[in-house]
Amino acid sequence: VQRERLRAATSALEGYRLARSIAVGMYWTDNGIRTDVYSRLPEGPRPPLAAMLTSSPEPVRSLAYQPVTTLLYASINTLDAKTIYDAMYDYAVDATRIQMQVADTPDSLRADSVVAAGLRTFQQETGIDIQRDIVAWVGREAAFGIAGVDKSGFFPLPEVSLVIATRDRQGSSAFLSRMETELTEMARVRASVPLAWQTEEYQ
Repeated sequence: VQRERLRAATSALEGYRLARSIAVGMYWTDNGIRTDVYSRLPEGPRPPLAAMLTSSPEPVRSLAYQPVTTLLYASINTLDAKTIYDAMYDYAVDATRIQMQVADTPDSLRADSVVAAGLRTFQQETGIDIQRDIVAWVGREAAFGIAGVDKSGFFPLPEVSLVIATRDRQGSSAFLSRMETELTEMARVRASVPLAWQTEEYQ
């Protein structure tokens, strides 16, 4: 079953044409290691996700909020949360059609129903409405960083930072506060790992 799911997942990617080829370069600078990623885009009209990734970037603001001890930093500032949500939903439908062997057949709507039912089940079990609770407030920029390593415990733990621009401060604060509580409890119960959160808001 897992092999069939993997085959369906990789086969579904073929239709998205995000890039014809990708090259990654890493080199030393006076400030540390820099990594550049270059993509060769397909010719012709681009799907919405590729158009989003290649749209003109805005100034990077999140770098100013990273501590000087940061070891790793990555950001994207051309985000469109609705485009990403739609692309992921369509991808789930395409992969399910391939797995059920109903792609390009009149029975393909069965896969649509399976994905829709799975989404409803997730939202009922978690109480999270993805479009309302997440997509609605995510802004154009997001960044991930590793600010250092905490060696005070038995195992060294990375100090991770996540920066997300918001279009709705109240909505984002409510969701992130809830996630902090649930992830902390999950880590404590399942892995006996204490999590410590530090939250900052910037104008």
